[in-house]
Amino acid sequence: WHSVVEFLLFLALSFGLAGGIALRFLGRSTAGEAGGGLDYEARVRTAGTSFSLAGALAVPALVALDLIALPVTGLSTELFVMAATVPILALGVFALLSLLPGKEEGRPGDRVSALFILMFLAVILCHQTAVANAFQGLSAPPGPLAAEAASKGKMAATIPAGGDAAVLEKGKKVFDTVCSVCHRFDAKVVGPPLNEVVPKYKGDGGKLKTFLRDPVKVNPALPAMPKPAITEDEVDAVARYLLSKVKG
Repeated sequence: WHSVVEFLLFLALSFGLAGGIALRFLGRSTAGEAGGGLDYEARVRTAGTSFSLAGALAVPALVALDLIALPVTGLSTELFVMAATVPILALGVFALLSLLPGKEEGRPGDRVSALFILMFLAVILCHQTAVANAFQGLSAPPGPLAAEAASKGKMAATIPAGGDAAVLEKGKKVFDTVCSVCHRFDAKVVGPPLNEVVPKYKGDGGKLKTFLRDPVKVNPALPAMPKPAITEDEVDAVARYLLSKVKG
C-alpha cells in the first residue's frame, strides 16, 4: 500500500499545482474572447481554487501516511524535519486562497504554484533521504546490477582445485621461485607446513588470494610473511596451484 500512497501523493500535488496554474494563466481573459468574460473568469477562479485547496488539504495527510509506511531503517530526524515543511507550505496555500474571495483583482496563482513546486521538492528530498537512511552502511542499494556484481564476486571468490594446466604450471613456477624459500608442503621451514594451512582455504579461494596479496600475521610463534612481489595473475596462479596440491 506504500505504492498506492505515493501515487495518491503525486496525484494530490499535481491537482494542487494545476489549480495554481489555472489561477495564474487561464483566468486571464477579456470580455471579447470566446467563453471569456466575468463568468468564465469566475469559473476558472473557482475551479483553480478548489483544486489547490484540495491538494493542500490532501498532501500533508498523504505525507504522514507515507512516513508511517516507511520501514524503521528509513526514518531519521532529518527526514521528519523535511516532511514538516510540507504542512507549513500547505498552510501558506490556505492563507493565500483565503484572501481570494471578494477580491476581483487578486491573482495568487504565481505564489500558489510556487508553494506546490516547493512541496514537490520537499517530497522528493524526503524520498531520497529515506532511501539513503535505509541503505546507510551498505556498499550499494539492491538492484539487478548490484545482484549481478555480487554474483560475479562470489564466483570469483571460489577457485577450483583443478584448473587449466598452463595456469597450474605458472603457479608452480612462481611458487618454486618465490615461495619455496620459506614454505614446503610437508615440513616447516620458516612458515608452517602448507598441507596444514592451505586446506583451510578449500572452498574459499578468494580469501587465499587476499592473503597472498597482503599477508597478515596469524601465528604469533611464527614470523610475519612478507608481501610477495608478484602480479595479480601470479597471485591467481599460485592460489590455484596450492589448492590443487592439498588433499581434502
